[in-house]
Amino acid sequence: MPRTNIAWKISTFAALGLAVFFAVRSFRGSPKVSVSTTSSASGSYGAPPGFAFVGEPLVAPDGSRASRLLAQLQSARTADAACELLGELAYANDAAAAQAIIDATDKRRRPAIRVCAIEALGKIASGPARSWLGELVRDRDPAVRDAALLALASRAEDAEARAMVFAFARGDDAAVRRAALLALGVAHVAEATPMLVQALDERGGASQLEIIEALGETHDPAALPALAKIAREGTAAPRRAAFTALARIGGPDAIAILEAALMGGDRGDMEAAATALGEMPDGAAHAVLVAAAADPRRAPFALAALKDSDGDDVRALMLKRLTAGDPAATAAAVDYFAAHHDDAALPDLVALAQRGAPDAAARAVTALIEIGGPAAIAAVADLAKRPGPGREAALGQLLATPEGADDARTLIARMARDEGGSRAMTAVGLLGQDDTPEGRDALVALAREGGPVAHGAIDALGQRTDAESLRVLADFAEGRGPDGTQLEAVRALGQTGDPRALQTLTRALGSKDDQVRASAVRALGFIEGADAERELVALTSSKEASVRLQAVQALAQREGAANVPKLEQLAKDPDAGVANAAMQGLARSAPDRALRVLGEALRAPDVDRRVDAVQATTSIESDAATPLLVEALRDRAPKVVLAAVYMLSAFGGVDAQRALFDTMTRSSSSPEVAAASAAALESIGGATARTQATLIARYRAAYVPSNDNDGEGEGEGEATEQPTASAPTPPPDVAAANDGE
Repeated sequence: MPRTNIAWKISTFAALGLAVFFAVRSFRGSPKVSVSTTSSASGSYGAPPGFAFVGEPLVAPDGSRASRLLAQLQSARTADAACELLGELAYANDAAAAQAIIDATDKRRRPAIRVCAIEALGKIASGPARSWLGELVRDRDPAVRDAALLALASRAEDAEARAMVFAFARGDDAAVRRAALLALGVAHVAEATPMLVQALDERGGASQLEIIEALGETHDPAALPALAKIAREGTAAPRRAAFTALARIGGPDAIAILEAALMGGDRGDMEAAATALGEMPDGAAHAVLVAAAADPRRAPFALAALKDSDGDDVRALMLKRLTAGDPAATAAAVDYFAAHHDDAALPDLVALAQRGAPDAAARAVTALIEIGGPAAIAAVADLAKRPGPGREAALGQLLATPEGADDARTLIARMARDEGGSRAMTAVGLLGQDDTPEGRDALVALAREGGPVAHGAIDALGQRTDAESLRVLADFAEGRGPDGTQLEAVRALGQTGDPRALQTLTRALGSKDDQVRASAVRALGFIEGADAERELVALTSSKEASVRLQAVQALAQREGAANVPKLEQLAKDPDAGVANAAMQGLARSAPDRALRVLGEALRAPDVDRRVDAVQATTSIESDAATPLLVEALRDRAPKVVLAAVYMLSAFGGVDAQRALFDTMTRSSSSPEVAAASAAALESIGGATARTQATLIARYRAAYVPSNDNDGEGEGEGEATEQPTASAPTPPPDVAAANDGE
């Protein structure tokens, strides 16, 4: 079939082919209509990408189902809405509806809408629809091609459509051939089985896993021998995919293969085989799993596969395994009773929640809630009142139930006040998960009581967004809370990120307490909006050195292009701490502009400034940073060179290896620099490390660390102590910077 322009197709094929088809078709009470000849190219549904459907409506009988759907399609603004309407239009029995579907396959549509339209077109049982799907198989978009093939293969009553897919499956294009084979499998076409089996061994065909899955979807017993061979002899992934495919086909032979894997395979095989057996609606498969559940080694997998099964035999088995002591088997049994809302296991679940391991206890509590009913809820309430491994889970679950929330809050508050330590923090954490006004009020009450638990309560309030929580935090931040809570409240206000906190934090900048002022500056760094940003920029000019540095650090952590010019300016500041913080922030926010600034810093007379520039490259992509680090390897100060060596060892790459090898073998390099370069090459593990292993080992062994020099000099021979290790140890400055990150 020759390839044609899609706009021409819509205007000619749709108008002529479908018009003729629908003109002779009997509509359910609808008058005969002709299809609009307006193509997508000339304006009908000619929306730009990113919109759904906009344009002149297609013509359909007034008041008809098609008319209503087409009108809705006109106003659809999301792909999901358009897809749903296209699916309904496929059953509208109307020519205009059919053309709307064809229009939606236009290559200018969103890919998701095109695929939906193809699925809808596949439901229209007509020759023109079939022909159009055949054209779409040739589309450049693989998703469109695959959808068209599947739509053709799924037309079970259309022999010609299936024949087209088989023709594509025998064609010369490997990608189309693969997609056609998979479509036939997914469409349950048993006649495709021989071709799929053959494709298992073809080079350049579909991946083995895809073919195995497609064989299972054929539901054809003829695929069993090939799948059985893979299940016995294949590697892990294909073997387990074959188990799933065998379950899709079913039958005694498939069950026998899966039983053998369950009884004699490794843990992965046992789990996959049990899962496959559990998906089979076959009494024999069920019996295999029940029998396997009696074996401790296989019980966890068999029980997990049976958890959605019904029957007295399974129920009795699960009751028995609930208290058997095996954690995995117990978990599967707990999940069974939760899924079935079965209260037969209530006593055992309560006992597990009281005395089991923490994970098992929490699972048992969840199961009690899932089972529901007065007895189960009462059991959870009782568990919440007494210490035990299931107490926290019981409190959390009770807090989420309308009938138990008030009691849970009372118990949690008492736990926070009376028990202290980690249990108090656990209680505050539970209240933090309660997003109701009552939960907030309970946190406020704890915060107002002061003491260690107040700090946790303030932190939890900082994670909320309601006005009352912000008001309480503002009171505390301005010193109107219990002793020792102001600092924590200021920090929590920053944690909210809420612009409403800006005024309070600005006032806190005037506090006489150095710690409060410092916390307020840091908090401003998290507050959203231009006003907070302007406040920080102003603080970078503060006469108080510590405030200025903290403001620069806070500004550096913010995202946004507006900060970049200020950071560029601050990166050249005489204060080393300010400049370093600005360089780090600039490298994160604007790497391209940072590289120029870092390059200038590498030429600064101060050694520490040059080291800071090297360290700042940690936030820049390795390909962009490597040339700058290679330049730093030529620095006169060993301290700078060692920092660059360390960074290059982390980045790797061909250029890094070449530069490190040159540095290692350069006659002017100190023994320490040469040894560090050798260690870096060894750490990277690239081609140089393999081909120059002997030379690298020699340079590493030649250096003996000495404590006679502090490495602060500018000369090449003045070295810092650098232990010989399996990878270069970063100088103290580099290590500290990385810890800060």
